[in-house]
Amino acid sequence: MFVAHIPKGWSHKEQRVLGILLGMALIILTSSGYLLYYAGGESLRAWTSVIHWMIGLILPAIFAWHYWNGSRLRNGRR
Repeated sequence: MFVAHIPKGWSHKEQRVLGILLGMALIILTSSGYLLYYAGGESLRAWTSVIHWMIGLILPAIFAWHYWNGSRLRNGRR
């Protein structure tokens, strides 16, 4: 993502906000996944679990929106 897709797509200003949201969601999921695996405290683990679940449920909608918007923009440019 960070080597090929993002630099190539960064010039598409219409997709930038959605791409940043998608990247942030992936970073949060990765971080919270590590915390769930390695965190020792129960209260931290409980909050991390809630955040991980919420972002995980929202992620497909963000991805679908990003994909649909990119398809719409590509078809409009032809």
